[in-house]
Amino acid sequence: VSSQVMAALCPAGLFHSSAAVAVALALVTLYRMARRPAVPNAAQALYVAVLNTTGEAAYLDPRAEPADEQLVFDFDGEAGRS
Repeated sequence: VSSQVMAALCPAGLFHSSAAVAVALALVTLYRMARRPAVPNAAQALYVAVLNTTGEAAYLDPRAEPADEQLVFDFDGEAGRS
């Protein structure tokens, strides 16, 4: 659709079509927000902030104290053999 708008209006048509999509999305969002009532505070769950990293990030941080343990993977099944 954007290519057809660009063919009719010149390259600036891309911005017009993008704006039309954004306005349509905003209208649908407002319509959906008005259609149903807000959830009461008592029925809402508590927000828990969760880090977007893994536990391994602590080992990679140079400011962290070195751990006494080292994670060892036994891929060959020969752990403990000397």
